[in-house]
Amino acid sequence: MKISKLMTTPVVLPSSALVLACLFFLSHGTAWAHGAEEHGEDASEQAGEAPRHAEEAPERALTNTMCPVLTDEAVDPDISVVYQGKKVYLCCAKYRRLFLQDPEAYLANLPQFAAMATNDKAKEEHGDGHEKGEAEEHDHESGHGGTAGLLKLPGKFHPLLVHFPIALILVAALAELLRMITRRPFFSETSRFLVYVAALSALFTVATGWIAGAGAVYPGELSQTLFLHRLLGTGAGVLILLTAGLGLLVRLGGTKHERKYRMVLFLAALAVGVTGHLGATLVYGTNYFGL
Repeated sequence: MKISKLMTTPVVLPSSALVLACLFFLSHGTAWAHGAEEHGEDASEQAGEAPRHAEEAPERALTNTMCPVLTDEAVDPDISVVYQGKKVYLCCAKYRRLFLQDPEAYLANLPQFAAMATNDKAKEEHGDGHEKGEAEEHDHESGHGGTAGLLKLPGKFHPLLVHFPIALILVAALAELLRMITRRPFFSETSRFLVYVAALSALFTVATGWIAGAGAVYPGELSQTLFLHRLLGTGAGVLILLTAGLGLLVRLGGTKHERKYRMVLFLAALAVGVTGHLGATLVYGTNYFGL
């Protein structure tokens, strides 16, 4: 009896321990597997979110996603201008030109200028609640504003007048070139007549150009273009007047001035062409020659 007990006791104890160990690993192993599974799902979700954030990053980099001119059209990231130190994206080159002509008209459609537009509106709403004396002073200032508007009125004729000296001086240069080729005096007389008329029109064109430029505001790159346009336009006007003076000397019999007349005439034609190109850049943008 004692011998049988001694023989069975060592067998029972290890067997019981083995059963308990299996039950322990089965219960905890399921929990560990479930936890690892959840961890794997979280990792895959995070990995899936990373590309989405990467895709959204370029969109967030744009200061505005909709065109301020054509407000229901998405912008083209390659078409933009810098206005008051902030980048403005537009949908196409056409509306880029329209924006540059009058940026203030579209600021309310741009989120990067929303605070500025709100402040301006608040000033307009609350800036006129004054007493009678201040109202009279305001009327007095408005009268001066009307006078300033009249002074700026001649500048509005610059786009009309500018075509005359451009066309006249270029045709005069062509006529003088034909005179050199054919030796016919008719072309020389035609050239001088055109130069006289060009000189007269250049006086009004340069004057109205300076008046128009005084109130013009162009952003970024176009401000330098405006400066060059005004500078070269004035220089071209001086060259045209000098050409007209030399033409008078040639007409009065001073053939020794004929070579000088031609040189200054061709130089004036070149200056007019470059000035006209800069003027077109102000209207149509820097890439209006782009194909």
